[in-house]
Amino acid sequence: TYMVYFNFILCMLLPLLAMFVIYAKIFTEARRQIRRIAERNVNISVVEKRRRVVRKELRTATSLFILLFCFALSWIPIHILNCIELFCPHCNIPTSIMLTTIILSHANSVVNPIVYVFRIRTFWDAFRDLFPCLGLVGKHFKPDFAGMVQIEPLGNRTDALPGK
Repeated sequence: TYMVYFNFILCMLLPLLAMFVIYAKIFTEARRQIRRIAERNVNISVVEKRRRVVRKELRTATSLFILLFCFALSWIPIHILNCIELFCPHCNIPTSIMLTTIILSHANSVVNPIVYVFRIRTFWDAFRDLFPCLGLVGKHFKPDFAGMVQIEPLGNRTDALPGK
């Protein structure tokens, strides 16, 4: 019962709900920041500004959805098997399936960095700088970063602080 009631409810459903709420707040803040930055750019038309904002918002929402989906996909199978074991004790779950779901749940730890590296350009640049031996630059490898979310370093800017 511990695996179902404590782990599934407290360690799966509540974190999933918390992640949804937190990512929703992150998305709304990112959307606000993107629009504020777009309003400052006076060299482009209103239609082009709106198109860029929508594209960035969609890219951000897609990244957040990918993270939540991968989290749920990684953890729900093991919890479903735990529920089956609790509510159907005579059901025989093969060891290979149980081990596969355990590995899948642990594999979730790898997902976030991969999503960040391939969805946010500054993470990609840091990854490429960390592993120059992989040959991720040059004529044979040219990733398409169109629409990638750009994160600018704050530096000494005071206008990036909340309320400024």
